[in-house]
Amino acid sequence: ASPGGFMIPKSKDTVEVLHNGELRSIAFNTSPYTIFPEFSSTGLVVAVDAQGRGAYLRSEDSTFQYTNLYQRVVAIGGRDHYAAWGFSDGSVKILDTRSGVEWAIQAHPENIWWLGVLPQGRLITFARTTARIWSLPRSASLQVAQLSAAVYNVDFNERGDAALDANDGNAYLIRFGSGMATQLHKHNEVSFGIAWCGSQVCSTGWDSKVMCTDTQDPHSPTTALDVGSATVWIARGGNRC
Repeated sequence: ASPGGFMIPKSKDTVEVLHNGELRSIAFNTSPYTIFPEFSSTGLVVAVDAQGRGAYLRSEDSTFQYTNLYQRVVAIGGRDHYAAWGFSDGSVKILDTRSGVEWAIQAHPENIWWLGVLPQGRLITFARTTARIWSLPRSASLQVAQLSAAVYNVDFNERGDAALDANDGNAYLIRFGSGMATQLHKHNEVSFGIAWCGSQVCSTGWDSKVMCTDTQDPHSPTTALDVGSATVWIARGGNRC
């Protein structure tokens, strides 16, 4: 499930998909592949089927469309008319679902940890210590941050600012167009789970704390709540977490 919809296996070759507010049964082979589908707010669904093929469902489609992939997928993303699949060798295959044009880029020299398609035709990719933003359909990259830690999750606000958690315990902020990462606050152990809560960036951690920093008021103190056990996820709805 995701904020844009959900997909549930109904049988070996059929899934129930909530797509654009409508629940439908659609032919799709899900088992035994376990990569979760990506539902974008623009109506595009991106997935991988049991044969390892890239699959996508546009808002006007009644069936999934497919494209061949050249190795096992480790990350997927989609938005507007762009679908993307990331691989363990650091490469990414991108498909323009409107024109049918597809191409690949070598985004990183190592495993892709996470990727996402951003507004205005941009792609963001994360490897172990590097985040890069790509202009689509161009092939030139812009390295926006060099981190000394591995990033687990990223969350974007409506302006395109990115909040990131990391294995060094830090929560980071990358302002859209800034070209640098700023440390917001630090957990005593691994930070895993991050979300925008209005203007605040809140993160969870293995130190049992939920920490929040207001990005609009850098002089305000970071708040911390001890929940009594290690936390690994935080969810938001509107401006609340």
